[in-house]
Amino acid sequence: EVLLLHHGVLLEKRTIPELAEALDGKVWEVVTGDAETEELLDSFPCSSLVNKDGRLCVRIVSEEKPRESAVSCRAMLEDVYLFRFGDREE
Repeated sequence: EVLLLHHGVLLEKRTIPELAEALDGKVWEVVTGDAETEELLDSFPCSSLVNKDGRLCVRIVSEEKPRESAVSCRAMLEDVYLFRFGDREE
């Protein structure tokens, strides 16, 4: 099990598969060219960027589909962290 804590307060206690399942429909991959990549990175939280055959695959965590070409994918623990803590101000 994974414990999600924030400033010593327990937010959640679940297994990794349960945490990932909670993000179904909120993790997307978009294959882009250079010009579109910067716009995506400015507009959405990004958990990874991978070069695939000269184009970039941007992994985005968002409740809304970021682009028509976006493909929903299974969440990983990094995506859970970004979704829960990525935009918190300390």
